[in-house]
Amino acid sequence: MAILREIPIPAGRNWPGIIFLALAGFVFLLSPAFGQTPSFPTPPSLPAPTPPPTAAPVTPAPETKATAPIEEKTPALPIPVTASTLNSMDVLDDKIKLDSGDRISFRVIEDQDDAVQRIVTDSGEVDFPYVGRINVAGKTCSQVAWELKKLLEVDYYYKATVIIGLDVIHGQAEADATHNFVWVVGQVKQVGPQEIPPRQPLTVSQAIVRANGFADFSDQRRVKLIHHVTSETANEATRNAPADSDLPKDVTIVDVKAVFDGKSDNDPVVQPNDMIVVPKRSINF
Repeated sequence: MAILREIPIPAGRNWPGIIFLALAGFVFLLSPAFGQTPSFPTPPSLPAPTPPPTAAPVTPAPETKATAPIEEKTPALPIPVTASTLNSMDVLDDKIKLDSGDRISFRVIEDQDDAVQRIVTDSGEVDFPYVGRINVAGKTCSQVAWELKKLLEVDYYYKATVIIGLDVIHGQAEADATHNFVWVVGQVKQVGPQEIPPRQPLTVSQAIVRANGFADFSDQRRVKLIHHVTSETANEATRNAPADSDLPKDVTIVDVKAVFDGKSDNDPVVQPNDMIVVPKRSINF
């Protein structure tokens, strides 16, 4: 208060009131609330609006197509193939297992002989030329042929191309083993009937091969295929014959030499009781 005593106080003023206000301001400056920002109560926050429930997307059920019932197919019977119609060991059957009672045919191409037939015995064996009895049961024609080839080339052949065919499978219906023939006459080495393999087509050229081929003076370009036409069937090949042809409608001329040379595909399939006539050449030299 010594400072207040030193300050001169002018007269005519309300000095007590002034002094009171000064003291009040000084006290306020010393209070801890000075310089703080006044705080106001925070209003309560409103809850966020809840979106309306949305329906879950509906997934369409997959369409089911009506399927036709699967028909069970009856497995086809194996097709026998005789050795007379085969010329390579690469095409021999490698699926059908031989069994007793089966009828097979056998030939060696290097011999140029006809195929010979053999029947598999009850013990599963077959008697082959030169090598004797061999067990063939459970083996395919291809396996037996390669086995024979090794045995024959030891002492009897420099090279043996062994052909084995399955002619008749034991146990099949008799209708499957029906024997049909085509007749080969004229200038061939073996005149007579040639059997048509069951369920396998036989062409004119193949029938001539089975007849041991052409004779020396045969006309290989004018081989006649004579087919007996009935009221229900007709020879499609002769329908295309020239209109001025004087040949009967059941006769077809086949150029077998061109077929053997690979220059023609005109090799008709023979039917049971057909006749193949190989004429003689007009000029022989």
